[in-house]
Amino acid sequence: MTQPGGFFVLRSSAGAGKTHALTKYWMEHALATDDPGAYRRILALTFTNKAAGELKDRVLKRLKALATEGELDGATTDIRDHLVAGCGLDHATIKRRSAAVFTHVLHHWGEFAISTIDAFTRRLVKPFARDLQLDGDLEMSTGARADVYRI
Repeated sequence: MTQPGGFFVLRSSAGAGKTHALTKYWMEHALATDDPGAYRRILALTFTNKAAGELKDRVLKRLKALATEGELDGATTDIRDHLVAGCGLDHATIKRRSAAVFTHVLHHWGEFAISTIDAFTRRLVKPFARDLQLDGDLEMSTGARADVYRI
């Protein structure tokens, strides 16, 4: 298992498995402890809303699958096998922790930090927009001319 507080950047072309790899890292860190709220210390950022939505969907799908008695698809089996071999978790622990994390995420949706880089930056900067003398709405410009703000 990777060390807590690690920072990972996954770079690869389309269709190379980035979403699966991010899902695996997320699951590894979220299920490494008995604390069902451990996922609140995980920040996963993507470039597009579509990618962030897909990552959230996959995490929830994998948690639910691992928490129930049923046939696992190949991707979920890969994650379960990684949790067993790489993290030393047994199947019963994975099932129990997956169920607890799944329920916790659903009840604390706002703390499920998978979003776009833009949304994260906006959320971080917006409370300080006035101090930084920025537009309170933090409107994005897509024109050719961009204003430069010195902080």
